[in-house]
Order: sequence, then structure tokens, then C-alpha cells
Amino acid sequence: MPLELFLSPSLKLLHILLVETIKGEKRMITLKSFITEIELVTKINLVFSQKPALKSFALDNPFRVVFDFSKVQGISPKEIPVNKYKIREIRFAQYQPEVMRLVVEGEEVLFYEVKSSQNTVSIEVWANLLKGRKIVLDAGHGGKDPGALGAFGLKEKDVTLKLVLAGKVLIEKLGGEVVLTRDKDVFIPLPQRVKIANSSNAQAFISVHLNAADDSTANGIETYYKDHREDSQKLAQALQQSLIREFDLKDRGVKTATFYVIKNIRLPAVLTEVGFITNPQEIKLIESPAGAARFARVLAKTLL
Repeated sequence: MPLELFLSPSLKLLHILLVETIKGEKRMITLKSFITEIELVTKINLVFSQKPALKSFALDNPFRVVFDFSKVQGISPKEIPVNKYKIREIRFAQYQPEVMRLVVEGEEVLFYEVKSSQNTVSIEVWANLLKGRKIVLDAGHGGKDPGALGAFGLKEKDVTLKLVLAGKVLIEKLGGEVVLTRDKDVFIPLPQRVKIANSSNAQAFISVHLNAADDSTANGIETYYKDHREDSQKLAQALQQSLIREFDLKDRGVKTATFYVIKNIRLPAVLTEVGFITNPQEIKLIESPAGAARFARVLAKTLL
């Protein structure tokens, strides 16, 4: 039988207040961890003791996105200077007694996406870093032309397409434009690839390939351009440097060649061999989802 039946009206009220207070205390949430990754798309990962309610909105003067987490207490103010990729600062504090406020301030309009799972909230924030930039991405081989065959039964045509599609997603997310010579497993003749590029009005053309060798320990990255093309040489050097920094693989250098696509394309054009498909350790790194995401970052940074 409920305890309230045995209590006087005044004691009933006191009992209700005490129960509600205890319930309220149980509902209060604490922030357990806060991790940021400053990249082209800045990632913020928050872990709470319980799942908080979240309200988000954008403001200007200055440009910023705001995230209010309800029922969160015990927050000490923190400011994280960024000054990179059009983001100035990340900060959070106890905005109200039961509200934690997280603010990401930028130099221009910022875009964001929020995902939550149980007591974890993941936030991505980015700017239109590549607005006005256009690139042609060429996934080597395709269809009846598998390219090189490598470790784990992988085919070059499948890996190059995977890398190029990842690049397209990120570049377009950052406000850029991507033209693909192929977006599925089809055979596209080289003259048609050249025609697509030359009619694109893009700033750059990058053909993506993978190296192969009888020696499974052969490794590294190399990038080619047509001799006496300073614009293509500059693109090749920027791409090669970015690939080496990102993957920390052997630098096989920037070289000249007369491959059909880079020989006949009018815009700055390069062909890159992103590691060896015949090297098990190297191709496992490159073709993984994380590797594809890293390659996408390389392409985007090359366009900055």
C-alpha cells in the first residue's frame, strides 16, 4: 500500500518534494570526456554519464554554431583556439545551472551534423573551404579492364573507384565540385576520359592508380606529370607531398611520363600510384574505410 495513505497532508507534500528532488538529482548528467579532432571537417566527441537532450542552432555576428545540452552540470569553462580551416575557436561552459553550452565559432557560415548513440554525441563542423573549386577525378581502369591484381584478391579497378568516390563525397561536402570519369565498374576508353576532362572547366585532373610488382615487399607512392608542364608539375608535387604526409609511406618521388591522359589533357593533370596493390600491408592500409577517408582528405587539401 502506498506510503502517502498514512501521511498527513503536510507530510505528503514534504514526501513528494523529497522524491522529486531525488529523482531530479538522478537525472542530472555529467560530462565524462571531450575529444576534438581539428581537420577539414572538425570532429567533436562528447561522452556523458547519461544521454542529454540537445538543442542546436546557428548564429552570426560572429558566425557560430551553438549546442545546448540539457540537465548537464559541473562544467568548468574551456576555450580551445583553432584558427584553422575557417574555424576560430571551440568553447564550452555552464551556460545555465542545468545547461552546458558548446560553441564553435568560425570566420564564415559554418555547417554541422550531429549523431548520438546512447550517452555519446558526435558533432562534425565545417566551412565551405572548397567553394568555387572544381576537379576531375579519374578512377583508373574499370569494367573489362581490371588493372593490376593484388593481395587478398583485390583488383585495381575496384580500389581506385573506392578512393575516388570517397574523395567526391568530402570535396562536395566542403563546397567543391567533382566530375568523375566513371562512377561505377564500367570501361571508359582513354580518349573519352580526356574529352570529359577537357570539357569540364575544372582546375585540376587527378588519375588514381595503384602500383604492382612481383616482389610483394615493393612499396611507396609516386606521382607523374607531363614534362614541361609547370602547372601539372606544381599539382603533382602538392599531391605527392600530401600523400606522403598522410600515409607516411615511402616517397618514390614526382616523375615525368607520357601516359595518355596526362599527355592529352589541357588542364593541370597528374597520375598518382597510391601504393602497391601487391604489398599486403600497404594495400590493407590504403583500401580500408579509414584509408579511403584519408585519401579523400589528401585530395581536398590539394585543392585548398
